[in-house]
Amino acid sequence: MTTSPGTRQETAAPAPRTSRLFMPFYLLAFAGLMATTATPVAVTLALRAQQLYGEEKTAVLATTLAIGTVFASVAQPLGGWLSDRTVSRWGRRRPWLVLGLLGGVVGLLVIALVPERWGMVLGWSIASLFLNLAFSALFAVLADQVPPDRRGRSPAGSGSPCRPG
Repeated sequence: MTTSPGTRQETAAPAPRTSRLFMPFYLLAFAGLMATTATPVAVTLALRAQQLYGEEKTAVLATTLAIGTVFASVAQPLGGWLSDRTVSRWGRRRPWLVLGLLGGVVGLLVIALVPERWGMVLGWSIASLFLNLAFSALFAVLADQVPPDRRGRSPAGSGSPCRPG
């Protein structure tokens, strides 16, 4: 089969039809993962920095978040690459979702339970790495499970296409 320049040929198998419950559960999983990531950034890390560092809290919080961003930046493409190539009886994405969530919880526990100053930086680095592994697998689930003709539909309401025509 030949294709003209500028066209793309799909090589992946078509996505299976999904149930009506897929999108609500997907959105719930996405919101939960987002809350797991956003809550420490918005509240918990600032409180922990105040508790451990006092007047130095702003500089330490900025450093902690910057180091976590480096780990997140590495984890996103790495997690996508790994989950694309994973072959297991649980599927390609599920092992990375579970590992990412468990590792993220461990990182958050390190922040909460290690009373040393380095515990906050180490914990957020671990949490950023693993939670972003889970994010990269979760993003790919949508492409795996939703057929291309249904990807533009609004999950919020009538199910009508978001694009014209």
